[in-house]
Amino acid sequence: MRYIKLLVLLLAITACGEGLDPDITYPYPEEGVERQFFLNAQLSPAQPSRGEYINWNKGDKTIFRYVYAHPDEPNIADDELTEVFWIELDPEFDEFSFNLGTETQSSPLGMEFYYTRVCFCNSPAFEFTNLQVSGRKLSETEWTVNFNMTATANGQEFSMVDNGTYTLGTFDWD
Repeated sequence: MRYIKLLVLLLAITACGEGLDPDITYPYPEEGVERQFFLNAQLSPAQPSRGEYINWNKGDKTIFRYVYAHPDEPNIADDELTEVFWIELDPEFDEFSFNLGTETQSSPLGMEFYYTRVCFCNSPAFEFTNLQVSGRKLSETEWTVNFNMTATANGQEFSMVDNGTYTLGTFDWD
């Protein structure tokens, strides 16, 4: 009985947070969405391929990263979930469009797509069942990108839709 009381006390302590620390700069805006693109980079799946992580390194591509950090439930420990949709594109294009229904996943534009779920869980690699993506360069520091995607793994289906402006991000590769 004493161990059960200790376990309940520990769960109560970890579940009762006080929210975000105002002295820390968090990587996502308050609404939980981040839209950025990066130049001179490339993507590759982790080996063995997993559904929670994509390698990104220096390279010769342009990559787009859409991040949605789900709201944290302060009364549940380890409920954090972030979904990430990645697009890799050859840098010479100022506009792109892709539809999985009419094109194969290896696009003539040198495009690749990835979906990941970052959480306290183990995810298999995801497979797209629906994927419609388009984008247009607005300036050297902005793109507009639209996507509608559905990915599946282990019989579960996950969908995301977005239409937004992506800004040039920087990454310290060193």
